Amino acid sequence: MIARFIKLLFVVSILLTINVVQAQTDEANAKPPKGISEAELKANADAFAAAYKFLLLENYTSAQKNFEEIVNKYKWDAASRYELARIYAGTDKIPEAVELAEGAYQLDPSNKWYGELLGSLYEQSGQTPKLIKLIEKMLRQDPNNTAALEKMASAWLNSGKPAKAIVYLNKIEALEGVSEPLSLQKHKIYAEQLKKKKEAARELIHLADAFPEEDKYLMMLAEYYGKNSDYKEAVKVYDQLLARNPDNVYTAISMADMYNKMGDREKVRETLHQAFASKELGAEPKLQVFLTLYTPEQIYTTEKEAALDLVNILNATHPNDPKLLAIRGDLLYKSKREEEARTNLLQSIAIDSSRYFVWEQLMFVMSAMNDTLGLTSFSYRCRQLFPFQPIPYFFEGLMKARAGQHAEAARIFREGKALVTDNNALLEQFAMFLGDTYHALNLPAESDSAYEETLRYNPENIYVLNNYAYYLSERGVLLGKAEKMSAKAIAAEPNNATYLDTYAWVLFKLGRYEESHFWMSKTLAAEEKPGATLYDHAGDILFKLNRVDEAVQMWQKALLINAALKEVELKINRRSLNE
Repeated sequence: MIARFIKLLFVVSILLTINVVQAQTDEANAKPPKGISEAELKANADAFAAAYKFLLLENYTSAQKNFEEIVNKYKWDAASRYELARIYAGTDKIPEAVELAEGAYQLDPSNKWYGELLGSLYEQSGQTPKLIKLIEKMLRQDPNNTAALEKMASAWLNSGKPAKAIVYLNKIEALEGVSEPLSLQKHKIYAEQLKKKKEAARELIHLADAFPEEDKYLMMLAEYYGKNSDYKEAVKVYDQLLARNPDNVYTAISMADMYNKMGDREKVRETLHQAFASKELGAEPKLQVFLTLYTPEQIYTTEKEAALDLVNILNATHPNDPKLLAIRGDLLYKSKREEEARTNLLQSIAIDSSRYFVWEQLMFVMSAMNDTLGLTSFSYRCRQLFPFQPIPYFFEGLMKARAGQHAEAARIFREGKALVTDNNALLEQFAMFLGDTYHALNLPAESDSAYEETLRYNPENIYVLNNYAYYLSERGVLLGKAEKMSAKAIAAEPNNATYLDTYAWVLFKLGRYEESHFWMSKTLAAEEKPGATLYDHAGDILFKLNRVDEAVQMWQKALLINAALKEVELKINRRSLNE
């Protein structure tokens, strides 16, 4: 530490001769006190040279010892006090260093090096009042001493008087001209301590004017305006920067941010349009900017066209970026452009198949398109790649059920359902389709259990309320429960012919034929093209009401729609139910 301290204050070669050191010593003690003999002066100079030689050799222990002896012997030797003060300062003996530096300066106040050392020690030891008095004295001797001016500015800052510090910083600037360190220091004082926004901005303006080739100062000015919510001024500065360099994507993005804070969304889009078309910046940071300046609501609802336009530009600029392809696919899907969405998502997966959410979105798109082949293939592939994600199991189970592979569908549904955590909506869906699958497998107990579970997750699931009620009525069990569930379904959707048919059929099973006929009439009125099942049910109800001719007419309509209904044909021939 001593070496560093000394080397910072002296640029001197270790090869200097003793004669050179002697010359420096003579200069330091140019005005010795009266009455000192030539012999004593020479002895002092020789002792100083010997001690100084130890400094040059970095033998600080010996140097300190020698200088201590000199100081004790020659009370008038300012130079030795100065050197010993420096050594003490390097070993953190600050009080001792201060005392010696004060002595050196008192002996020779015209020596600026003594004054600067003493000032540094006052500053280091927190003796600000003494420091200020010292610097005032030094500046009376040399008003252009920039080192003293800097210390005075620092002293006033440490005293909590930033306005006075500015005065001295301005004096330095008048002597040396505009410089980055000085202007930034003044800017910081105005901005953070004096809270003078105009003056803080003015310092950055002066800096930008002094160095017109440097864009960074205008960037700092624009950022400062933005930080203080002066967005219009910030935009003006960004306009200047873009006039200089129209292709600077960073400036354009910063400008878009200002427009966003101003609430000018059209300008946000225009500015980002320019930035996103540039290849100066990669896809990932552009994507982060997009997701910062556009909220999900804006992307998917209020500004979806503008959002898609920007994503199209990103995609055109970076055509092989899998994230951009995936995001474009997502936006296209939300815009009901499923074909294009599927293409983009497939391209994304072809480039990078490691991101699960892209696979999931692709499966939803294929489901919306009723792309059975695609969904069958990709749900299976996704399940192999991501075996702990439940959604691929869900879609693969649906495809197996649709293909009539109900046992396989049930197995896959069970496995997928076991993976679901903290998502009752998804558990509801798994349980619901398990209920349908078990019914198809003629496993009524398992089907009932799955439907009951579904209704625990969502008692208002009208699809299950209807199906469960109908299957109970077909088996002739729990008809009271079936009636309540069916009534709840038609209360939710009073014009749904399927639900009306179920309710009529439950009433039929309960033997309430008049009510059943009433609801079946509503069913037939609600259905534009009633199916064979509806006509068959209507015929059965009419038969129970002893309206046989009308019943036969209904059965005949059913048979016209589906000639394969042998039981209906038998009822027509018998003019009776097959009981």
